Amino acid sequence: MAKALLAVAGLQPGDTWKAVRDNDSGHRLSSRQVIRHMNAHLGEDIADSSYDDIRRKDLALPVAALVVIKSSANPDANTNDGTRANAIEPLAAAAMREFGTHNWKSALV
Repeated sequence: MAKALLAVAGLQPGDTWKAVRDNDSGHRLSSRQVIRHMNAHLGEDIADSSYDDIRRKDLALPVAALVVIKSSANPDANTNDGTRANAIEPLAAAAMREFGTHNWKSALV
């Protein structure tokens, strides 16, 4: 789940939390793109066909917590619609960017 969240945020090893990208910046990833990011940058070897696991398992709690927007590009898209893409919710991204700073606690409100 953590790696899927990092992928949706567009983070790679060596990036700081300030680099989090969100829906307002147009950064949206389909489940297959999340897998590709995790494989390329986060040390995973997940089959491209595991896209349902990303949606149902790895992103379910971040979506429920309103940290990740599911189907951000097309909110009315069906579950299996190829246009569905996930993005970090802008307010959540703002808080994530403050992680590790003295502004962290106030950013959580």
